[in-house]
This record gives sequence, C-alpha cells and structure tokens, in this order.
Amino acid sequence: MMDFADPAYEAEYNLRARHADADALIGRWTAASTRSRAALGGGIDERYGEGSKATLDFFPAREPGSPVLVFIHGGYWRRMDKIDHSFVADVPVAAGAAVAVINYDLCPTVTIDTIVAQCRAAIAWVYHNAKRFNGDPDRIFVSGHSAGGHLTAMTIATDWKARGLPADLIKGGLPISGIFDLHPIRRTSINVEARLDQESADRLSPIYMKPLSMPPIVAAVGAKETFGFIEQNRAFADRWRHWGGQVELLEVPNVHHFDVPLELARANSSLSRALLGLMGL
Repeated sequence: MMDFADPAYEAEYNLRARHADADALIGRWTAASTRSRAALGGGIDERYGEGSKATLDFFPAREPGSPVLVFIHGGYWRRMDKIDHSFVADVPVAAGAAVAVINYDLCPTVTIDTIVAQCRAAIAWVYHNAKRFNGDPDRIFVSGHSAGGHLTAMTIATDWKARGLPADLIKGGLPISGIFDLHPIRRTSINVEARLDQESADRLSPIYMKPLSMPPIVAAVGAKETFGFIEQNRAFADRWRHWGGQVELLEVPNVHHFDVPLELARANSSLSRALLGLMGL
C-alpha cells in the first residue's frame, strides 16, 4: 500500500540510493559479526516465539547479575537479520553486560504490528531467561538501529504490567537513527512492503505514545544523516523532554546512516560511551 512516492521523501528516507557505500558497510557489519559469534559463544538461535524468524542470539556476561542489552536490527522492517549485528555485543560484553540480538519476521510477509508484537515477545523471553546468561532481569536495556530504533521506542511504550511483567521492565533505551513518526514512510517506495495507511501510521508512531514508564533515553543519530532522520531524532527527544522524561540528544560526528552502527564496536566512541553510561557500566 502506498499513497505515492514523493521524490523529496525518497531522498530523505530511501538511503541506499543516497549512499553508494551502503553494501560495503553492511558487509563490514556481517564480517565483524561472524568474528563476534566465534569469540563470544552463547546461545545462538534461541527461539522466543512461533514466527519463522522468532529467534535471538544471547551472548552471556562474565558474572551473574549483569545488566542486559537487547538489540533490535533495522532494515525498514523488510530486510536484514540478527546475523549481521552480533558485532554490537563486543563492547558491552567486554564492559560486563549480557547481550541479546533479536530477529523478527519481515514485511511484506507480516505487518509492522506483528513485528512490534514479536519484539515485545522477545523482550519478555529475555526477562524470563536472563539468568541463564548471567543477566539480571531487573536491568534490561534496549537499543536498535533505524527501524530497530522505531522498535526500541515501541517496546518502551509497551504496557508491560498488562502482560504480567514489571511496569518498568525496560530500564533505559538507545534508539539509533530511529523513525518515530511513520507518516513520511507512506510517501516513499518503502511503503510498497511496509503497507502503512493513515490509521496504522498513527497507531505505530511512538512519537504520539507517552509510555506509562519513562526510563532514561539517549536519542542518537549520525551527524551526516539526512535532514529527515536528524529531525526525527530531535523531535522525539523534544517530545520525551516535554513528557517529563530524561533524555540525551546525541548527534554522532562524521558518520551517516550506514556507518553509525559501527560506532558501537569502538569502545571509546561517543555512541559506545553513551550506551555504557546508560547501563551503568
């Protein structure tokens, strides 16, 4: 379902067309992730639900009772895989955390509603299974890139108490290059597979959803990204602040949409420092 593809919105949000190095950078994610899985071990392809891709990889902490990071990959809800994102675990595990990198089924086979539900199910699974990987279920933090940033915000907006879990299950969030207002996506070719309409874009836009529990947030974006992504990030941070939440706005220098995730693999980057600070490491 697509209203129409507006060239101006395509330029802001259809980023593979903008960055000739996108595939090369994603190749770096994949290669680094292969090395990470070999080095870190852990539970690979743990199943949290019934969907064909309802699995996650859980990299254990060294010590029991450690904080847990849940990472959600991007790809505009229609591409990518957890297998390309294991590298995000290197720095947090070295600093004393456990890390779960989750998968979910993709559009157009499923809707974004289903993806949101799967991410919630994955985080509930992490809560119930954290101790198996030396994690503390009472110290779960969530991060994600691009569509994963959107899904990070949606999981924070979840009524966890209604699901029989602690209302403050998520203790902090780091959305990276997130999409918090989905209406612009309706004006791009991405919506051929995302299939958003007015009602679903309203319902699935976390910028309109004040969470019942408001953990601290770091809203991050590459300083060399498009105006659309930078403005989405600023607007979400402003909204969080307006709601009375604690938020840090971070524009990561010298990186765009496809190299900003690699900053998580550099221990001294501003993005890694923000993540570890959020987790108390």
